[in-house]
Amino acid sequence: MNKKLVYVDEVPFWMTADGRLEVAELRNGRVVEHIMLRTSHGLQLLRS
Repeated sequence: MNKKLVYVDEVPFWMTADGRLEVAELRNGRVVEHIMLRTSHGLQLLRS
């Protein structure tokens, strides 16, 4: 899953490999990237 961070009218979006734009989540003014781990139980969201 390869996403690029792009800005449209100063709003951050993730551009996906198929060209879709997804709104980027901001936390304390910084962009949050969600990381998924593949485990024996399936995909799990890595939380910090």
